[in-house]
Amino acid sequence: MPSRAFLTAVAATALNPLTIALWTVSFPAAAPARATTSSAAVAALLVGVGLGTLTWYGGFSTGVALVRKRVGRRLLRVVDVASGGGLIVFGGLLGYRSLQEHN
Repeated sequence: MPSRAFLTAVAATALNPLTIALWTVSFPAAAPARATTSSAAVAALLVGVGLGTLTWYGGFSTGVALVRKRVGRRLLRVVDVASGGGLIVFGGLLGYRSLQEHN
């Protein structure tokens, strides 16, 4: 059901502290200086960012819902292992670099 997948994606994004921190830090840098000169420009920027985000997550959720029926357990397991392995490698690399900078 695409609507359930969409709601799950919205809730996961809204409740993810890292996503909130990313938007808090990146939004001021991404906002053009012109957009802060008037209330209408600020509103247009916020509506644009909101619609862009909604479109991305809505499309992504719909795509996942449509493809989910065609994905078997084996492929899902491979994707899970690859994603987990990537996270472990990335975490190890960050830890290594952090230790190297402090020495």
